Amino acid sequence: MSQQPMLPAGNPNDESESAPALTDDQRRPPIPQIGGDWLGDTGNDDSEVMKRAQKVTKNVWKERHDEKKALSQRLEQDLRKAKDDAAYWKRRFNEAELKEQQMEQKLEQMKRDLDKAAADTLEQKNKAWNLDYKVRDLQDHVERLNDRLQKGYFVVYDDGDEDEDDDDLDPDNPQAARSSAASSQKAQPKHLRR
Repeated sequence: MSQQPMLPAGNPNDESESAPALTDDQRRPPIPQIGGDWLGDTGNDDSEVMKRAQKVTKNVWKERHDEKKALSQRLEQDLRKAKDDAAYWKRRFNEAELKEQQMEQKLEQMKRDLDKAAADTLEQKNKAWNLDYKVRDLQDHVERLNDRLQKGYFVVYDDGDEDEDDDDLDPDNPQAARSSAASSQKAQPKHLRR
């Protein structure tokens, strides 16, 4: 039968007995583990530390998430504004291009109208020149007739009647005018005599 070591009898913390006294190190409470005393915890339980770490992590994540969300919204707004600006300037460009085409068409039409007006003006000018020439010819003809009348041209008929004073054409003598007209129908002038 094996022998068991003899243990001191009585309460080991009781100094009144003959048990050996505890040293100062043995009387000192245990040193707290990581996450203990520096966070205000006096024990070895890390649950409070984990809760606080999770809370801080969650707050940081929420702040980062809010920042990313706000940045994304600003980028979407900037993108929409850029698209609206691009559509606006494209519309303005198309309007300007259309106006330019319309102005070119108007200029071409004005050029055609000017060419037609110039041609019409030239035609009217030619007509005016022709009329002027005709008027001048008529004036020359009238002047020649007046000149002949003033110089006393007269007609010699077959009956030998030489009438230089033209009494038969006197408006105060209608009978003589009628007889002169009848005789002029019967007799034709032979030649002009001055």
